[in-house]
Amino acid sequence: MLDRRRKGPDREDLPTTAHVFGTPSANPCHGGSRNRWWTAACKAAKIDDLNFHDLRHEFGSQLFEAGGDLHEVQATLGHTNIKMTSTYLNATTQGIKQAFKKLEAKRRRRNLHVVAR
Repeated sequence: MLDRRRKGPDREDLPTTAHVFGTPSANPCHGGSRNRWWTAACKAAKIDDLNFHDLRHEFGSQLFEAGGDLHEVQATLGHTNIKMTSTYLNATTQGIKQAFKKLEAKRRRRNLHVVAR
């Protein structure tokens, strides 16, 4: 479905700034329309209890766990306050373990040792 949104009604490529949940020409739509489309898409996919806003939250968390700097995540999400960004980020147990492994590897290169509890 997302691949189909790369082209407009005239079958021409849409710009990279095109809105996925927008008008047929990929312009922003009003909140009511967007909510109806989101609800319909979730219903068709048999997905319960997933808010559109959850996607931003998940993206920010994945970007951060993939090594994105906190300020890069902030800029990507459009937050003006770093505190707001930090509330979005979910530090998973797996992500924390990976962070400790990276830190341990870096310190080993410097002949230091990290003990994780």
